[in-house]
Amino acid sequence: MSHPRNHAFTLVELLVVIAIIGVLVSLLLPAVQQAREAARRIDCQNRIKQIGLALHNYHDTHGTFPFGELVTPDACPPASSSKRGASWTVSILPFMEQGPRYDQFNMAGTFAGIANEGTSTNEAVQIAANSAYQCPSDPNAATSEPNTNYRGVQGGGAVADARCATGTASNQRLFFDNGILYMNSETGMRDITDGTSNTLMVGESRWWFAVGKNTPYGTYFMWSSATRNADASSHVNVVAAAVDPVNNPLVDYNPSNGPYTDHPAGIGAVVGTHTRAFGSWHPGGAQFLRGDASVQFVSETIDLGTYRQMATRNDGLPVGGTP
Repeated sequence: MSHPRNHAFTLVELLVVIAIIGVLVSLLLPAVQQAREAARRIDCQNRIKQIGLALHNYHDTHGTFPFGELVTPDACPPASSSKRGASWTVSILPFMEQGPRYDQFNMAGTFAGIANEGTSTNEAVQIAANSAYQCPSDPNAATSEPNTNYRGVQGGGAVADARCATGTASNQRLFFDNGILYMNSETGMRDITDGTSNTLMVGESRWWFAVGKNTPYGTYFMWSSATRNADASSHVNVVAAAVDPVNNPLVDYNPSNGPYTDHPAGIGAVVGTHTRAFGSWHPGGAQFLRGDASVQFVSETIDLGTYRQMATRNDGLPVGGTP
């Protein structure tokens, strides 16, 4: 009698199959990652769009857009004794379906520029994370991180065009007032003479002082930060200017790395970046909200002069051109 033969894979055949599967997975993984980033980018776009609608609803109610950052008395740079009020990120909360969170703030009180200052009546509320201001493409976005990936556009131009500058490093901390959202701004639609569709109002940012990175001080930025009032060391926090190219600041740093005191450029140079640059974790550029509440992806290869013009509300120049 004949016996049936048992057929099985040889070791060589098994290794070939495993190798083929490995090749297929290696080909598929980048596509999966790209699909995930595309989804995250759409999510980021939706979040900045909701911010734009909230800003417009605020304008419809109050006749102007909110203060970018509120400091009294108005001086540039602000004195350490100046009182700090709510920034735009707090003022629009009622128009983002976050009325209960807004009600937790004492609007007549003081706001912290950085956490652990110990001098603000609102700091305990400010340090709570707010996912509406976080882009999921940012690997540092988390419920334990009260950061923001969206900053108001305080203006743009060369360093010499700034209202004032602080810091001694080459990467100076800049204050502009030719945009829509800046320190003590009260900008109305009528003030955007270049046209709301031609002017940037909010842009993505991937730079801030993260929790636990600024050793040994323990300070960090918040989505609700006010201006840091420290005389010659002062700086804005939730607004930035179009000075350095998109995704290409003069001094780059990654909030995942640290501590910041280990940065080769020095902590003083690092601080200035978030005031003068916009950028994102998306490849190729960053998303911006225009004054008309539309969202545009701005390429990192855009002409620097054109990009700076787009951040200015009233320079009288056509975008990308001269008179």
